[in-house]
Amino acid sequence: MSDKKVSFESALKNNLIKNFDYTEFENIKPIAGGGFGTVYRANSLNLRKLVALKCLHDVGESLYKKFMKELTNILAVNYHDNIIKFYGISIDPSTETYYLVMQYAKDGDLRTYLQYNFNTLDWKIKIQMAKDITSGLCYIHGKNIVHRDLHSKNILVHERNLLITDLGLSQSLDTNSKSLEGGMLAYSDPGYLRNQSTYKRSKASDIYSLGVLLWEISSGRPPNLEIIKIIIDCERERPINGTPEDYIIIYSNAWKDDPNQRPTIKNIFDSLENIKLENIYNDPNDNQEAYINNQSRASMDVFSKDSVSQPSMDEFGKDSASFSSLFTASNLGKVTDPGYLRNQSTYKRSKASDIYSLGVLLWEISSGRPPNLEIIKIIIDCERERPINGTPEDYIIIYSNAWKDDPNQRPTIKNIFDSLENIKLENIYNDPNDNQEAYINNQSRASMDVFSKDSVSQPSMDEFGKDSASFSSLFTASNLGKVTGISS
Repeated sequence: MSDKKVSFESALKNNLIKNFDYTEFENIKPIAGGGFGTVYRANSLNLRKLVALKCLHDVGESLYKKFMKELTNILAVNYHDNIIKFYGISIDPSTETYYLVMQYAKDGDLRTYLQYNFNTLDWKIKIQMAKDITSGLCYIHGKNIVHRDLHSKNILVHERNLLITDLGLSQSLDTNSKSLEGGMLAYSDPGYLRNQSTYKRSKASDIYSLGVLLWEISSGRPPNLEIIKIIIDCERERPINGTPEDYIIIYSNAWKDDPNQRPTIKNIFDSLENIKLENIYNDPNDNQEAYINNQSRASMDVFSKDSVSQPSMDEFGKDSASFSSLFTASNLGKVTDPGYLRNQSTYKRSKASDIYSLGVLLWEISSGRPPNLEIIKIIIDCERERPINGTPEDYIIIYSNAWKDDPNQRPTIKNIFDSLENIKLENIYNDPNDNQEAYINNQSRASMDVFSKDSVSQPSMDEFGKDSASFSSLFTASNLGKVTGISS
């Protein structure tokens, strides 16, 4: 028996955690689900009220580790008005399923609440909502814990009181708090999105997420800006007409790209307390696609406890055409030279850019489908679509050289034509592990020999089957990182 399981069962035996008899719950119905667990609503005969039952999506030894981790975080912050209350645990004896017994928030999550109630909210109410979240997060940070998964599905509403929930990703700063799976990307620290494997999320990462939440309260809708614009161009959602200018300054400082320039949670709470409602933002050109939080310009003064300086409001209305023609529903960016995607304003597209696009087209001919790899993987990790079983190895080498990241290493169009003329069909690519998400065109390794007119060298085929977990849990078909996890 693992140490985690022993400590868990010891806590139950010694009544350190209240153990609810599972048979005392009635009318159990699922109400939410996510990466870490499923939440049910139930009537507790013991407490004589509705409660939430949360089980974790895991089995075996790792269940106890995750269960105890979330339980530890909950117990550390269980005595605050803006954090969901924990009552105890319960075990279903028929399935040996473990449940956290928690406060039930009758008005649902913040995203849904805003969707149906936004038009009834004035700015005094919105500011109080912002203060509720900030107050709860202040308590969490005071316990030296980083939440790491703040988004509008993890903020619950109960009688207009906002409650932070879902501490499944939270971690004490006394432990290694480097990347874990999960979290909605649009709320995630851009530094973490750029380098998930090594970036250490901190309190400043929560501040970034809070900034997005404060904007969402002002707009009544979840963020919708493309992740690539956030990461590469440091763009942010544009301000909403009718928003107090002080409030815009607060969330704009919170979501600054440099974590060292973001305010502390106490700074934010104090500034929310001192908001002036007289100065209201209004942009007559309200057809912009996005507000650009241009980090290279001093668009806002340093944040202070007692006051918020007033920059010129034209900073908030700044617009950019960057990427606007690339990231359409047809995903044309996926066939575009990555160098251009990284720096559209200065990168000069050349014949080599066409060669890159041709490489993607050749892959599409081999697969019978358009490219489907997320843009961020192409730009940041230099990933490419994986080869298709049954493809001649010579053909794979041709398109793999064409879509190399360095344009100087790509062949000329004549090289490609001559190589297509000389393809040998005897050697066919076959990867028995065909459940990989993507082939990584790792530019740091000499995965293919130099392209020549007369022949195509044959590298080891294990180069073509290489897989990577980088960003794999973040960019799903449902675009969860715009907004990394569903409330659980």
